[in-house]
Amino acid sequence: MEPNNIWTQIQEIKYPLIEPRKKSDFEQAIANFNDHVNNRGAIFFAVCRGKVSEGIDFADSKGRAVVITGLPFPPIADTKVILKKKFMDEEIDKDAKALTSDSSEYRPTTLRLSGDEWYQQQATRAVNQAAGRVIRHRRDYGAIIFCDERFVSPRNSAQLSLWIRQHLKIHESVEKVTTSLADFFERAQNDKSLQAKEVINLAPRTPDLPPSFYEQICAELLEFTKKETPDIPGDPFAAVEESGPFTETGGK
Repeated sequence: MEPNNIWTQIQEIKYPLIEPRKKSDFEQAIANFNDHVNNRGAIFFAVCRGKVSEGIDFADSKGRAVVITGLPFPPIADTKVILKKKFMDEEIDKDAKALTSDSSEYRPTTLRLSGDEWYQQQATRAVNQAAGRVIRHRRDYGAIIFCDERFVSPRNSAQLSLWIRQHLKIHESVEKVTTSLADFFERAQNDKSLQAKEVINLAPRTPDLPPSFYEQICAELLEFTKKETPDIPGDPFAAVEESGPFTETGGK
C-alpha cells in the first residue's frame, strides 16, 4: 500500500477490519475487533444484510457510531428479485380485476405492495437493521450517520424506524457534522443516565427543497434541546430533539 492512501490514514487512527466472506474467518475477525475496540478503537467495514449488520450486538463502547453509505437495494437484475416484483404486481392486477368483476367468490386482499414498493422496502429494512446495531439497551448512546442525499426525501426517511425519525438531522457539510457530533458525545459522556441518539444525514442541497428549509434545519442542529417536540404524521422532520427517553417501537 502507498503511504498516503486512505486505508493507511485510517490505520493511524483506528484498527480497521473488513467483514470476511468465509464463515470460518468470522469468529477471528470478531475477536480482533474486541481486542482493539477498547484500546485505540476499531472500525468494522461490513455489508448490509450481512452477519455484522444484522446479527451482532455492538452495545456500549463496542459501537458508538454506525455509518451507512448509500441505500442497500437488492440486485435489480437478480432473477429472484425480478420474479418477486412481477408476482407482487400481478397480485395487485388480480385484485383490481376482481374489484371490477361481479364474482362473489374472490375476496381481494387490501394494502398489497407493488413490486417497486416491495423493492424499496427491502432497502429500508436493511438500513433499519444496520442502524439498530448502535443502540442496544435503554441507557446506550451513539450516532447514526447516513451518507446519502436520498435520505432527505420524505419517501425514504418516512420508512426509517420511528425512533430514528424522531432524531433525524440534516447537515450539508462535514464541518457541521463534526461540530454537532463532538458536542453530542461530550454531553452524552458527561450524563451517564442520558439515553442519547444522534442521527445525521450528510447530504448536499437538493433542488426540490427551498434553501430556507436547510437553513432552518441546520440552525436547529446546532442547538441541543431536551424539549419534547410533537411528531406530526407524515413529517419525518417534525421532531428535532437530539436526546430523550428511548422507546422501543419495533421495526428496527
